[in-house]
Amino acid sequence: MIKLSRELKTGLVALITIILFIWGFSFIKSNNLFKKERIFFAVYDNVQGLAPSSLVTINGFKVGKIDDITFHPKIKGALVVKFSLNNDFQFSKVSVAKIYSSDLMGTKSLSVVPNYEGELAKTGDTLYSESEQGMFEMLNEKIAPLQSKIEGMIVNADLLMHNINKILDSKTQENIKESINNLKNTLLTFENTSKSADALLTNNQANLSEIIKNSKEVTENLKQFSDSLTEVNIAQTITKFNESIA
Repeated sequence: MIKLSRELKTGLVALITIILFIWGFSFIKSNNLFKKERIFFAVYDNVQGLAPSSLVTINGFKVGKIDDITFHPKIKGALVVKFSLNNDFQFSKVSVAKIYSSDLMGTKSLSVVPNYEGELAKTGDTLYSESEQGMFEMLNEKIAPLQSKIEGMIVNADLLMHNINKILDSKTQENIKESINNLKNTLLTFENTSKSADALLTNNQANLSEIIKNSKEVTENLKQFSDSLTEVNIAQTITKFNESIA
């Protein structure tokens, strides 16, 4: 059996003591035993993936962590979130513990929204709870109505195409084609008639001018004759009147 000298034994004991001291100090520091933690609670219907060890922040600054999540002993389905704060930042009992997404991946954290009115919160109090919609939840809320409208438009378009295909069978297509041809022929006939009328007016323009001139002369003669007849009638009437009173 190897015998250790007194000096070696003393050195080993000192080394072990130093190692234990360093390990114990690190353990105590990592568990915040040098700091006085405050414990709070909040109750939720759905924690949205919040888990123990998730961050707790105030105004974006890390102040603690989630310690535990359990079902409420009295409210069916409700969840009790226990979290601890490692600083002495003061806020009232009506402050809100809000679940929110801390990154684009949807990682959930807890934010204490401080309220400074009323009685100060103390360790063991239950704060008001609130859940913030994540990016994906908000997008889904916006897209859902649009998706319904698009689906409705697709159904209507499909129904319209079905009705068009049903109406435009071979017989209907032939009838439409025949109607178009008839309309084309009618337009051609009208065009030819219009051209004939233009030609007739052009060829008889001189005769029309003469007819119009003669019409004017006849009208003038009729007017003069009417005036003369009126004067004769008036003269005869006066003569007869004079004879009757003589």
